[in-house]
Amino acid sequence: MTNCCYPCAVCGNQTFIAQVRAAIADELGAVAMYSQMANMVDSLALKALIMGIAGDEYGHARTWMTILALCGYNC
Repeated sequence: MTNCCYPCAVCGNQTFIAQVRAAIADELGAVAMYSQMANMVDSLALKALIMGIAGDEYGHARTWMTILALCGYNC
């Protein structure tokens, strides 16, 4: 069991922590994929839309990293 900054039921739950880490990896993988896809199109409008989606995914990854940190784990 790790020391938590805040009391929470998930601390020490290795299944939860593993799933959070997997979610982070998935979100960052999506960022990479969407960035590649944006580079495949010529339209600046499409590039901007796709990069916006990539930014959303990066935001999701950051949120999961925050959850992991609040549970006392390093990312």
